[in-house]
Amino acid sequence: MPEKGIPTSNTRNLGSSTLSVSPPGRVIFFSEDPPTDLRMNTTGAKCGPPTPRVTTIDRMDSIGLTQWIGQDPYVLTVPIQIDGYPNKSVEADVKELEALAEVQPGRKEPPTVDVDGAVPKPRPNLRWRITSLGEPEELYLPSGDRCRYFTTVTLIQRVVDRDLVESLKATSKSKGLKARKTTVRQGETWLYDVARRVYKDPSRAGDIAVANGLHLGKKLSPGLELRYP
Repeated sequence: MPEKGIPTSNTRNLGSSTLSVSPPGRVIFFSEDPPTDLRMNTTGAKCGPPTPRVTTIDRMDSIGLTQWIGQDPYVLTVPIQIDGYPNKSVEADVKELEALAEVQPGRKEPPTVDVDGAVPKPRPNLRWRITSLGEPEELYLPSGDRCRYFTTVTLIQRVVDRDLVESLKATSKSKGLKARKTTVRQGETWLYDVARRVYKDPSRAGDIAVANGLHLGKKLSPGLELRYP
């Protein structure tokens, strides 16, 4: 749950091609394993749109055919400030953050992180993994503990089938959004053709695929009814 008094991003980027940027405020990193509830300041987090993946099929003496085959996960960039200057140690908080970026003993992957507060939220219920911590700006106490730690945290969306389905369900229930239906039209062979018409954005073909239990490579027939969030 958001901490009382923490401003949250008022930008929503539902599949658009724009960059979402949050105002400065407080950001919270949650994790169940290792148990973490880390609250930090941010100067403004950014979340870019997913990059489409397109394959090209060569054609002799002609322009190649292009087919949309998916999109990369969202990437979230969060400049964070953990500050106890001039005399308070922040060593425990820094170590918690560093632990979220590491593969823990007995695990094969780094922890899953839930992020809340002043960050862009392009979709509900997104979950993340930290991919990197930038070169930090640090100040130390005479004891050797850090009293200031500024860095940039880069996270990538964690995507599994269950998470994506739940995210799409929540998206369809969000304010101003409703579950809708459309019928495949003549000339629409692929899901990205439908996404281009209903969203003005072919990169959202994956949303339609998940909502209907289809593969992106499935050829469509005119008259087929599809749901789209």
